[in-house]
Amino acid sequence: MGTLVLSHMVPGNRPDSTWEGCGAGFDGRLVIGHDLDVIGVGAPA
Repeated sequence: MGTLVLSHMVPGNRPDSTWEGCGAGFDGRLVIGHDLDVIGVGAPA
């Protein structure tokens, strides 16, 4: 379990529902990145 982050998807103008299937079979959190998102890595400081 963990977090799966999807970023730099092409084409970038697709709705999030297009990418949600990428998390099938993954039990953790799915984050679909968007332009200018800041996503931390590791434990919060």
